Amino acid sequence: MTIAKNYGIHKQELETDSLLIGNPQISQMSPESPAWRVRGLRGATTVSQNSASAIAEAVDELLTAIEDRNPFSPDEIVSVTFSLTPSLDAIFPAATARRRPGWEYVPLLDLQQSPVIGSLNNCIRVLIHLNTPLPQKALNHIYLRQAAQLRPDLAIAN
Repeated sequence: MTIAKNYGIHKQELETDSLLIGNPQISQMSPESPAWRVRGLRGATTVSQNSASAIAEAVDELLTAIEDRNPFSPDEIVSVTFSLTPSLDAIFPAATARRRPGWEYVPLLDLQQSPVIGSLNNCIRVLIHLNTPLPQKALNHIYLRQAAQLRPDLAIAN
């Protein structure tokens, strides 16, 4: 209690955290269950033009595909990093992600990719760090549109 008081943690936050103990996903875990770990979940997509609407649409499509094919909730996300090729500067992908239900408190970061000669243009990449009991190989990385050429083995047919 002293630690909580010194760090400004409120009683309500402590009560919310204690609810995690009753989480069905956690309570169903046995000693033989895999431990929860931070895993990386990747994805990428492309846009046809540098516009806020095109970028927002592509980011929503990518994040929806990632959420549809991976069992996690926004509460399990540790952080998300987006990177964009230098050709894309009309909007931050994080601004689009933050509008998603449950994503308003997820730590988000946007970065610009290095301008490597011959690399894929108009590309948006994402790296999601999340807490999960799943092994890394059980995660479904998502590559859409022209980004499918980055990882043809993981691409989804459009």
